[in-house]
Amino acid sequence: MTKKLLLIVWLIIPLLGFAEDTETLERKANSIQNSASYDSLLWYRSSAEAKAIYLQIFNNAYDQILDNVAESGLKTHAWAVVFALDGTLLDNSKAKATQVSLRSNASEDVHQASESANYYSALPGASEISCDLRDAGARVIIITNRDGNVNNKNLNMINWTQENLKQQDICYDSIIFANHASDSNKNPRFSAVINGDYENVITTKTFPPLPIMGYFGSDIQDFPNFKQNTAHDYSADSDLFDDFGYRYFMLPNPTQGTWLNNRFK
Repeated sequence: MTKKLLLIVWLIIPLLGFAEDTETLERKANSIQNSASYDSLLWYRSSAEAKAIYLQIFNNAYDQILDNVAESGLKTHAWAVVFALDGTLLDNSKAKATQVSLRSNASEDVHQASESANYYSALPGASEISCDLRDAGARVIIITNRDGNVNNKNLNMINWTQENLKQQDICYDSIIFANHASDSNKNPRFSAVINGDYENVITTKTFPPLPIMGYFGSDIQDFPNFKQNTAHDYSADSDLFDDFGYRYFMLPNPTQGTWLNNRFK
């Protein structure tokens, strides 16, 4: 067996769920440590601070949203909260680490590889906040940029996502997927929830019109009408940020996101 083929075999084995020997683990670790993503991956996957931030945001958000609902006089199941998925409810940094170790930028291939290995794990407090809000009367809607088009190679993405959420004890009422791989504009999907018109979106379940009382995301574009290429230039005291901490709740995302397209200042 050639050295090149041997390397490929040892890279594929962990993605298939088999045990890795010490030499293979060390090679993968060195690959990640030598990458530009090492510090952010280390913080995101290993720090106590990351856990504390997630729990702090989810706890504060729960109290704030229930206060807002009480003030609005909304009845049970007559309002919604919206969650992004990867980096908000599920920890997909393992896919990023695998991507780095394979020297690959093919995010769809990483999803495929992850599907063949194991599911993403829930982020700290994700199961609790989703179930607590649902128990408090919310319709919990997950809006993801995962491609839900069954006519492409992600044929099993919808089923796999649902199984992953079930395995991680994430509570939800419906999932709205992207219409295709490049569909990153969530605004039409937010509108589908608000207007009850799901004709042009891919969803696992429809509901009558629902006011959205809380948005959770880890990218600025997980929130209505925000675009990274303009929002990063807003002043910190702009009233455009007033809903953050009130209706919008941002989670940390140091490993991936639209911010990676920004220029260093």
